[in-house]
Amino acid sequence: MKEKSFINPVKFLALALVFLFFGICAETAEVSAVDEETIGRLSRLVTSNNPDNYAVIEVNGDNITARGRFTSDTPLNISFTDAKPTADTFKNKGGGEFTAELTCKPLQKGYYKFYIGFKSKAIMSYLMAYDEGGWYIPDNNLSALNAAKLDKIRQTDPLAAAYYISPTGDKAEIKETMEKIQAIADQVCEGIEDDYRKAYLLNRWIADNIYYDHDAADTEVTIETVALSNVLEKHRTTCAGYANLYCALLETRGIRSVNLKGTVVSDEVTYDALTTGVENHEFTAFWYDKQNRWIYTDSCWSGAGDYEKGKYTDRITYDKYFDITGEAFSLNHRIDKAEERFYTKALAAVEASESTEILKTEAVSTDPTGTDAASSHNVPVTEKTTDADKADTVPIGDDKPVTAKKDNDTSDKEKTTAVPYIIIGIVGAAAAAAGIILAVRRYKQ
Repeated sequence: MKEKSFINPVKFLALALVFLFFGICAETAEVSAVDEETIGRLSRLVTSNNPDNYAVIEVNGDNITARGRFTSDTPLNISFTDAKPTADTFKNKGGGEFTAELTCKPLQKGYYKFYIGFKSKAIMSYLMAYDEGGWYIPDNNLSALNAAKLDKIRQTDPLAAAYYISPTGDKAEIKETMEKIQAIADQVCEGIEDDYRKAYLLNRWIADNIYYDHDAADTEVTIETVALSNVLEKHRTTCAGYANLYCALLETRGIRSVNLKGTVVSDEVTYDALTTGVENHEFTAFWYDKQNRWIYTDSCWSGAGDYEKGKYTDRITYDKYFDITGEAFSLNHRIDKAEERFYTKALAAVEASESTEILKTEAVSTDPTGTDAASSHNVPVTEKTTDADKADTVPIGDDKPVTAKKDNDTSDKEKTTAVPYIIIGIVGAAAAAAGIILAVRRYKQ
């Protein structure tokens, strides 16, 4: 007599296969949806929140329009690399304001540089892309991820900041260096009330007076290279030194600022690799209390000159990377870490401490001494602007970036949205296997 079975194996197998099919299809659909959103397409880009130095770029098929205001120079034209427009209209409206339209259909799909040219021969460039749908500004979703890093600021002990001021932690040198920084800030910001204006002028001072040290970047970047005592004495440094100096100057004005470590597009890191590329740069952000927002600034990329093979060479100071919008910033910057270092409290911390060796180790280990190896090629020598007139602090207004597709947040939560379907697929596979075993057993009986 055959043993009675409480499960119909044929029905069980069919049901299991349905679960398996559903799990596989659902997982595939979810991954496909994420991939599609991850590509990202911006149809409109505001380049800066600075009302005296910004452009609004919009794309639609093969057509591109741009408008803006640059009081620091006279805008003359817009163009692309390796792509010739079939129609081009540029109107200079005076006072630095302009409007422009062009139609351009390149021979190949891919990335292109969009240029705004100026009377001084300065150039501002922004990454754009072309495919079967026409022009678009690529969106790697770093804008939201970069902003999220500023919600996780690491506050370091002031003792660590001491070694960003003096490489030996010498009290006399820390005191003298901070007095120099205080004097610079007093002179630059004299009579200025608004923090935005102060931050702008301090960034301009750095860009006009500090040179990028290619010799150090090409050989070895040490704590001495980026320590403020040496930066002010030699008027040269690499990216971490620029960030240290800017944050220290801001701190003397009571403006909260943070050193940002991360990755930028360079000879070694392409735009496609920006989200995963090796850390190679340091820059800054400061808090503008009046508008309740963080403002990105890259003093290194605003730099006025280069130090290479023992010689100083001037370049035009560059305003593009002061108060650059999150969308424009993320085209070539990724933030990994944000640190608040308290430079103005360093001397008191050293005087009150009996042992600073541990903090010295922290300062050296957190400094990106390998950071600038790639940064020697990161200074945008082809993008330059002239000195800007005094900037108003009135925000641009309603000129906000609008996306053609909804920005995708690549947080851990999103990365796990396919997990339930994977589990269903696994359960379905297991159930299918069990069904097959039961069917074979019944057949044998």
